[in-house]
Amino acid sequence: MESESNKKHYNPYIVFCIIVSNFIVLLVVLNVALFFLYFSIDIYRQRNTPAYPQVNPDHLRQAFPYLSEAELKEFNEEHHRTMQIFAPFVGYRPVQYDREGNIVDPSQSKYIKINPNGYREIKNQSAWPVNPKDINIFFFGGSTGFGYGAPFDKTIASYLQEFMRSSIHQTINIYNFGRPAYTSTQERLLFEDLLLKGNIPTIALFFHGLNDSFVHNQDGMDIGYIKRYDEYDASTNRAYILNNTLRIKGRCENMILALNYLPMKRLADSLKYGLGLSSPLEKIQVQVVDSDSKRRQRYERLSVNQEMIDHIALRYRVFTLHIIQPIPVYKYDIQYHFLSSVPGDYFSRFYEGPFIVYRDILENSELRKQQNVLWLADIQENMRRNLYIDDCHYTAEFNQILAEAIGREVLKVMFQDVH
Repeated sequence: MESESNKKHYNPYIVFCIIVSNFIVLLVVLNVALFFLYFSIDIYRQRNTPAYPQVNPDHLRQAFPYLSEAELKEFNEEHHRTMQIFAPFVGYRPVQYDREGNIVDPSQSKYIKINPNGYREIKNQSAWPVNPKDINIFFFGGSTGFGYGAPFDKTIASYLQEFMRSSIHQTINIYNFGRPAYTSTQERLLFEDLLLKGNIPTIALFFHGLNDSFVHNQDGMDIGYIKRYDEYDASTNRAYILNNTLRIKGRCENMILALNYLPMKRLADSLKYGLGLSSPLEKIQVQVVDSDSKRRQRYERLSVNQEMIDHIALRYRVFTLHIIQPIPVYKYDIQYHFLSSVPGDYFSRFYEGPFIVYRDILENSELRKQQNVLWLADIQENMRRNLYIDDCHYTAEFNQILAEAIGREVLKVMFQDVH
């Protein structure tokens, strides 16, 4: 028998500290390993997957029924070659590259025609600069206004011009200045820049809402986002790597919110879905770390930008209309979304951060009371069919529905003023 003097005496506190320390080290090592694993997977996917998720072709036909498989492949390729570059005053602007990395003329593109003067061309596009004898409409917005996921002839602006031209016997020219990721701040700046250069429209339409919920800082412009485009290298696709790095950095700025993006959390969610314990439509109540004051600040920023746009427009005798856009999680039965039966996390963003913030803005908004605001946020309430091509961008059919609603409002309010 071992003598008392040879027995090891363990301090319970030291044992506890050793166990806890080893557990923490294990968690850190596991998360770091998973981080690099998922980081590599994300980079690979961004470089090698099309702009739209790989799903059953029968499902994809619901979003792009007008494109054949070959056309859809060609369309995806053009989307991959549509990027943003730095632009003074407004931050950045869209351009399209060819396979060698050179900016191309719109005539060289089949689906996405970006004019050197800063607008995306539409069907039967009128010449630039504008003819002051015509009714010229400038259309501003983010990626939904730009027409992400739609060919040049199936954007809101294109359908709007078609609708307007068939409704009145005057020359109607529409110029689509919608740009991916633009907030109301950048829309205002672009509007001001066009006016300063002597490009004065008859009507200015602003299709917005959602993107303002993405930007936290008070001025409404993400400086890191702008730097990303300034540093983009078309020959190496470095923008994709930098994009992912900036997104992770942004999430980690708030440590509480960052916990929801730990690699172990992502692994757990994947296992949960793989075991059939959750579905893409499960409405997870995410705790969004965003104070009421910050939410109010974003709403007020949108509202103030609208007021500033209206004051500037009054000086130039430009009629303005602000259109509040719809999203899938507000007044829409999401079971009709074509991705509802697709495995993966395509729906997770619907219940996180900006989507929740924008939905709260819509539910508690005073915007609909303003005179020159067209409220289209609930236009989809009783539409029991697919209206989206991804998490928030619209199908061609929905673009046409929105365009005709906008057109009817413009005719109702402006007809007596433009004749």
